[in-house]
Amino acid sequence: MKRLLLPSPLHKRRYRALGILGSGLILLVAALVAALILANIVAAQDDLDFGDAPDPTYPTTAANNGASHVIIPGFSLGPSIDAEPEGNASVNADGDDTTGTDDEDGVTFQSIMIPGMPACINVNLVNTASMANPSLDAWIDFNSDGFWDPVAEHLWGGASQPLAAGSNILCFTVPPNTSRGYTYARFRLSDGGGAPPTGPGSTPGEVEDYRIYIEFTKWEQPPQKRDPHDICYWGWDEISVYGDGENGNPGYPIIADDWKCEDDRPVTDIHWWGSYDGWYDNDPPYEPPPARYRPIQFHIGIWKDVPANPPGEPFSHPAELIHEWIVNYADLHERYAGCDYYSGTMQTPDTCFYYDFEIPREDWFYQNPEEETVYWISISAIYQNNQPPQQYLWGWKTRKPEWNDDAVRIFTPDAPRVGDPYVNGEPIETQEEGSWDTSFVLTSLPTEPRPPLVNIEITNTTTAKLSWQHILKDIYNAPVTINRYDVYRDTKPYQGASATLLTTIDGPFSPGDIVHLDAGAVGSSSQNYYYYVQAAVSDRYGGDVRSQLSNHVGEFDFTLVPGSS
Repeated sequence: MKRLLLPSPLHKRRYRALGILGSGLILLVAALVAALILANIVAAQDDLDFGDAPDPTYPTTAANNGASHVIIPGFSLGPSIDAEPEGNASVNADGDDTTGTDDEDGVTFQSIMIPGMPACINVNLVNTASMANPSLDAWIDFNSDGFWDPVAEHLWGGASQPLAAGSNILCFTVPPNTSRGYTYARFRLSDGGGAPPTGPGSTPGEVEDYRIYIEFTKWEQPPQKRDPHDICYWGWDEISVYGDGENGNPGYPIIADDWKCEDDRPVTDIHWWGSYDGWYDNDPPYEPPPARYRPIQFHIGIWKDVPANPPGEPFSHPAELIHEWIVNYADLHERYAGCDYYSGTMQTPDTCFYYDFEIPREDWFYQNPEEETVYWISISAIYQNNQPPQQYLWGWKTRKPEWNDDAVRIFTPDAPRVGDPYVNGEPIETQEEGSWDTSFVLTSLPTEPRPPLVNIEITNTTTAKLSWQHILKDIYNAPVTINRYDVYRDTKPYQGASATLLTTIDGPFSPGDIVHLDAGAVGSSSQNYYYYVQAAVSDRYGGDVRSQLSNHVGEFDFTLVPGSS
């Protein structure tokens, strides 16, 4: 990397000596010197930083007018930055990570991306170079059409965001009509802002591209603010502790809330919000021995439903526990999410935290909406030796009702396991505002894609051409983002995936695409070829989720001998 050369003190004295020629000449000379310095750096291609989103649909390489910035040491998103002579485009937007230094360390997504809901990012700025106006511009391809609209998909209404050295929490609203599944984001750091999503930057800076996931929700009731201008979420943390009863007497209850299943996609992730009663700090409660303020685990349960108003049932509540997870605290990615406050019970706000439980694939929760439509979810803290602390107890964030009846406090059983029935409890209500629910979101990752329907055409009697409509849905009719198509060819029909892999076709693909492949020379009179196609998407673990094989298509050659029949 070439070193940036700045004017020496001797140069500065010379500039002052030119004062007799007028301030206009001084400014002109200074501007020329600065321009020459910047031009020298731009000319050295190894001093540029590019993005790595898939090219050419997202302009990444210099040949396609990709975004780039001159590098100045001490001015970057995150502590790492490296130079490259060209944009290293890749499907996972990680090409820059695999060459040189993994320098995409400046932007961390603080919340899941749900259409119509707020989302926050943490932008880490390094500015030991003392640039005057560090600014961030960012774009997300919300409609997944393969490029960033310079205006409509420019975050914060197109306004560059000023950055301070260190951590910067920036929030925006995901548009309600956002396409679900994987898409791409671009972040550009510059001195002064105003950068477009493409082209060389006019100031030093950095480009970071990310592949992100827009959640497909099964159920959503995130925390709410009473007024859009409020700082804190409205509501309190309802204490929920697992295994706290003694000899059948209720201690702290377990909290549960109902939700409606409207399709047969599995629950693959659970997200919720909570607080530590009386705690107001951006970090969770500290752990001075012997106090253990943080839970060691959480118990999450799925229950069947007892509706309101059967004989002797004044309110709806859970029936029996049918599925459960016990999750280590360290696996829930607890992070700061703001504050919550309720004037009816709280003197001061508490800090609100956000939790993600990524359910292992083998333990996803599947439902049959033809049999059950209403379920309950319970979330409760497990403490060391089942002994909750004397202060800062964990509670589930409340909010005004989303649907159906109140959330409930379960007093018995206090430590339920699968098969245990609900015995007694009460609805969560306040005298001032009546019914209350809790804050959680259930989401579903893409499952198996639908297989493509393949057509074959023989052109000029020598070449087989395959084509199929790009796949947009999984087998549950949820959107998926196909990473690639694998094409197989064999000499025997119906061998399926044991056939020879002919080629792969990598994305990104756009809605409405017809995928074409020149499959090469056809067979001979003694040998015929058969083709199959399989679609693949990526799961969160970096593995493949594959479709069933497509229909089998083949080409057949015949030798006709004169006089034969």
